Amino acid sequence: MKHLLLHYYLTNRCNSKCVFCDIWKETPKLDAKEDDVIRNLYSARKAGCSFVDFTGGEPLLHRSLPLFLSEAKKIGFITSVTTNCILFKKRISELDNLIDLLHFSIDSDQSEHHNNLRGVNCYDDVIESIEISKKYRLFPDLLFTYNDKNINEYAVASFGITKAEVKNGREIKIYVTGLGFLMSRVNVIPNNEFVKIAKKEKAKDEKAE
Repeated sequence: MKHLLLHYYLTNRCNSKCVFCDIWKETPKLDAKEDDVIRNLYSARKAGCSFVDFTGGEPLLHRSLPLFLSEAKKIGFITSVTTNCILFKKRISELDNLIDLLHFSIDSDQSEHHNNLRGVNCYDDVIESIEISKKYRLFPDLLFTYNDKNINEYAVASFGITKAEVKNGREIKIYVTGLGFLMSRVNVIPNNEFVKIAKKEKAKDEKAE
């Protein structure tokens, strides 16, 4: 069964200052209103959406995120949250049993590089959040955003890319060892070197079959 996905941007507030994103620069700072979100969730469900990803900005900055997740679950949505993990440790207890999928943003396997790209020191928060999420029976995927600062970094990742599959020209499904997580959503710039490498690997696999 294919799911129609609703990306819901809850806020333009963010506690990161990513070099590849301007959301954190936006003014005025706005949070989605509770009544609006709940009404839109019901409308989207009626329209056929079955999967909602709450994002931002940083969705964990919205105090009503547990309410939105609870309401979404009540009407049959599969739920996910995309986060930079800075507030994950603080808020996970409020979100227990409300999230089906987690997306953790990480843009380098080197802490200094990741922190430079994010504009704040949050690499350790991501690594710690991976371990914390397991205790809540959650297994996050890792969301990389490729940009001109890390575009070639993962042709050979230090923690071991074992397989890459190109999907629709913009996404790559990557299997890694070490951390043991499937990076099922990767934002990439089209036609970069990594995409070319992945396409070659896919062609090789298809030829072998």
